[in-house]
Amino acid sequence: TQSQAVQVAIRAGEESIQASNTLASEVEEVLSGSRQAVGHSMQGVKEIADSVGEQKIASTEIAQSMERIATMVEENNATARSISQATSQLRGLAQNLSHLVAGFKVA
Repeated sequence: TQSQAVQVAIRAGEESIQASNTLASEVEEVLSGSRQAVGHSMQGVKEIADSVGEQKIASTEIAQSMERIATMVEENNATARSISQATSQLRGLAQNLSHLVAGFKVA
């Protein structure tokens, strides 16, 4: 009969709506999980960016320290050359003094 056909159609419609609601809930769960994953990924990217910034600062500080060390090495080399020259001059003065003292006799 026609009324049974209508009832079957209504039940089929209700089942279809229920299936659609179930699928919509599943899609909502998937999208929620995706949103959380994107949030975690963004946090990870931020942490990486922060780390890169800190490494850049550390690299700059290392380069500056190396420049200071190079400057100190140059200064030490200049000081060593000055000491070497002063030692040579003292040696020459000592030899001259030795020759001058050799001319004196103790009585």
